[in-house]
Amino acid sequence: MNSVGYTRVSTEEQAISGLSLSNQEEKIDGYGKLHDLVIAKIISDPGQSGATMDRPGLQSILKMVRRREIAAIVILKLDRLSRSQKHILELIELFDRYQVRLISVQESLDTTTASGRFVVSLLGSLSQLEREVIGERTQSAIGQLRREKRRFTHHAPLGWRFDGSGKMIKHDSEQKVVRVIHELHSEGLSLRKIGEELLGRGMSPRNGSAWSTSVIRNAIRSASE
Repeated sequence: MNSVGYTRVSTEEQAISGLSLSNQEEKIDGYGKLHDLVIAKIISDPGQSGATMDRPGLQSILKMVRRREIAAIVILKLDRLSRSQKHILELIELFDRYQVRLISVQESLDTTTASGRFVVSLLGSLSQLEREVIGERTQSAIGQLRREKRRFTHHAPLGWRFDGSGKMIKHDSEQKVVRVIHELHSEGLSLRKIGEELLGRGMSPRNGSAWSTSVIRNAIRSASE
């Protein structure tokens, strides 16, 4: 039974030469030749995030696994398969169920061995930790920009506008809407009910005909920052 290779690169990673699809394919082919492993084909997911399982290439491989068409899957690095520890462990469980080996070239991993499964679990944890740290740093940076009233998104929050320098300045009419939102929220109204009440008072949203619950939620949340 043949094996397949799998490569993935996100839009942000495409500029990193070591993670290019061609580089990944070269390393996978080299591994196959070195270990006398027949790699029938390499399936790729270009421009795809590792945070989601909804990738055409990955889904194609999973179908092959369930049909018992392959014996092994070869990847360059564990994070090419997924950046989520939960997803990694779910995939490994699926591969084990169908007796499919997962081989990571760069990390010298083979899930058919006990040590390989242990290291995969450990690396998955580290990958998840790195992702969460990056997320925390991003949120911290956004919070700092928000406190300094500086641009942190393409569209200014409700009640604000960006001036020519990118600094947030108050928008008087929308500030009134924000105050009403806070009042209605303190009265216990749901986000949907607040939107309906705003429309009933003739307060229309910046864009669209109905108030988005996310806009209302952000207006409430900004009061505590």
